Amino acid sequence: MNKTEVRCRILLGLAAGVIAWAAAGASPAAAEPEPNTCEEIAKGDVPGCKAEAARTCADAGDAWARRQCERKIAIKYDQCLSSTFEKAAGRKQALFEKAGGNDAMASGSKAYFDDDDQAEQRWLARVQTVEAESAEYAALHKQWAACSQTFRADDAEMMEGLPGRYKAAYKETADKVLAKMKEMEPDPNAKKGMPGSALDDGVKKTAERLVAMATKMPASFRYKDKELKAGLAQSDANAAAMETWKANERAAQIANTRCTPGKPLGGSFVTLAKKLILSNQYANERQVVKQVYRQTSALERGRHGLISNETITASVCRMTSANTCSEIHVLLIREKPPGNPWTSWEARFSSSDEPFNCKKF
Repeated sequence: MNKTEVRCRILLGLAAGVIAWAAAGASPAAAEPEPNTCEEIAKGDVPGCKAEAARTCADAGDAWARRQCERKIAIKYDQCLSSTFEKAAGRKQALFEKAGGNDAMASGSKAYFDDDDQAEQRWLARVQTVEAESAEYAALHKQWAACSQTFRADDAEMMEGLPGRYKAAYKETADKVLAKMKEMEPDPNAKKGMPGSALDDGVKKTAERLVAMATKMPASFRYKDKELKAGLAQSDANAAAMETWKANERAAQIANTRCTPGKPLGGSFVTLAKKLILSNQYANERQVVKQVYRQTSALERGRHGLISNETITASVCRMTSANTCSEIHVLLIREKPPGNPWTSWEARFSSSDEPFNCKKF
């Protein structure tokens, strides 16, 4: 056999290998090119392959036969063509696809820490396994990266950083809440004695959710849950202190108030004022133990466009059986359109109940 025939047989053998690979489809193991020599083994015992080829192929016949003999041995020694690699490649692909389907969960933190219970459960379920799966992927990549371009370095980097992205998502939300908690400190420019503020409802709800989630996460994912708990307790304390402070402030204001002075209100006007007050569903007439009707201004005349009007302001001071006092301001008004007589007097509310000190009734 001349050299030209040997070259042709080698090329035909290589072509047959390419055709077999193409027919195998997308299987990660089948996609690996078959070695023609021991030196071309991607992963395996190259020295062992050479030793066996030297023992076995020396008497195989001509150059073509010796080449085919070494090729069979090289294929046997190449671990990238084994079923073990095929299983590893399949597992690697499954881990990568799972990560790709959940990566938005790692980076889009807000939706998973607000008020979506189902999203929260998916997030919690993912963080139970993401570290182990990331480590498993790294081990597969280290063991088999020499075999296939499907084990890409940038994919391995992404998988290595996946647990960190989940931790960062939680940390980002927690840090935003903690920043709001710092704003609860008393305002130095506020009125003396005014306590710090409480968290608004949305921030408080997120903080409560983070604290609840922390008990269900692996320890490596937890972040400042003690500070979050302390902030929630401080918020509740501030809310209670603010209510007390407001009540005391209001009491102090009421202590310095009294029923508006004036002269007794005329009988017809008293009737109108009583009727107006009784029309209010919160009048609570049965609880009133004392009330005084006063006229608090002189008759005032004015115009509204072409319509003339006359008004009188009145005050109705009331004391209840609970020893609380309040004042209702009433406007008495009548009008005269052009060419028409005066309308009848009517009563209108001028302001809502204003509490005052019963001792200054």
